[in-house]
Amino acid sequence: MKQTLDDYIFSYPTKHKEGFTDSEMLKLIYDLHLGKARFFSKLGINTAIVIDGDWLTYHTDVLRTARMIIENREMYLYEWD
Repeated sequence: MKQTLDDYIFSYPTKHKEGFTDSEMLKLIYDLHLGKARFFSKLGINTAIVIDGDWLTYHTDVLRTARMIIENREMYLYEWD
């Protein structure tokens, strides 16, 4: 069975279940060949959370950004949170 992008990102090993630290996100970007500059340009302004001093980016924001890069598109209006 082939793993979907959703499954891959939501099951990615992270320190906190709530989201990705910067270093975890950088590793994911590298693993998926998304390009650091392009990823952070597409990620734009997003909601974050801080746990134990770690700034976290939610899985949903990482997934949306990865999809935008893979599909070579901008954010759809309904994807804005």
